[in-house]
Amino acid sequence: PFLPQEEYDTLLLSSDINLVRGEDSLIRAIIAGKPFLWHAYLQERQAHMEKVEALAGRLSSFFTDRDLAESMRSLLLSYNDREENSSDIPLHEDFSFFLSRRTEIGEAVKCFSKSVVENDSLSDRLLVFIEEWMQFEE
Repeated sequence: PFLPQEEYDTLLLSSDINLVRGEDSLIRAIIAGKPFLWHAYLQERQAHMEKVEALAGRLSSFFTDRDLAESMRSLLLSYNDREENSSDIPLHEDFSFFLSRRTEIGEAVKCFSKSVVENDSLSDRLLVFIEEWMQFEE
């Protein structure tokens, strides 16, 4: 069942792994710093795959093991690669690596989480952009 946001955050923090859907849940899973898989909402002409690819690329930069980074990228892409009007969700040939290497994946996600939390908020960055733009216009 749906949970109030605070209870959902507690659930994410108390779980060993998180399987999330949608952008809001994705960012909460990233901030929780636990191994996760994101199932993006399907968009026309598989436009959602660009988002998944961007996430996979960003997350990859936090892995020290390049093979594990590539396996995680492959899993995220295959988990989300499906056609319109299809209820099938193809899975990576070997999902077991995710479970068996969740500690290492978790370390990368913790680093990713830290970078997200330490980054300025969108509103702070927007204000800086506007201030710079206004100085440029003068």
